[in-house]
Amino acid sequence: MSDRVVVLGCGPVGKRGVAELVRRGTEVVAGQRTEPTDLPGGARFMRTDVLDKVSVTDMCRGAAQVVAAFGFEYVGQVWQRKWPVEIGAVLTGCEASGERLHFFDTLYMYGPQGGQLHEDLPLTATGTKPSVRAAVPRQWRDAHGSGRVRVAIL
Repeated sequence: MSDRVVVLGCGPVGKRGVAELVRRGTEVVAGQRTEPTDLPGGARFMRTDVLDKVSVTDMCRGAAQVVAAFGFEYVGQVWQRKWPVEIGAVLTGCEASGERLHFFDTLYMYGPQGGQLHEDLPLTATGTKPSVRAAVPRQWRDAHGSGRVRVAIL
């Protein structure tokens, strides 16, 4: 295993993460379906589809860490269709290679709240987007709890 870090997704969060890792001297490979025109210098690109287990597993092979920093169109039906497939592919890739998964998440998983948000709140089961996004941490928590994948939430 190397010190290489794989970053899945080159949107605002992924790009910023890639730039910071490169600045620190880390070997970084960024992956998504299309190569970004503004990939930070010093990073390599590998075409990867987070909805394809084989593609993600190939991308993860030999890395020390995997950073999941991607998203999908802001449409509930798209989320229902894509998030379960994506998290399955990413967990499969990390399990096959033994890398630690760093998962950038949102607050959708907590649903609407009237008080202060904190990570001990129960995950929601209502609303299209909140319930979809609550299912994602349930999956990686199960994978982490069973020892299949080591996960860090960011």
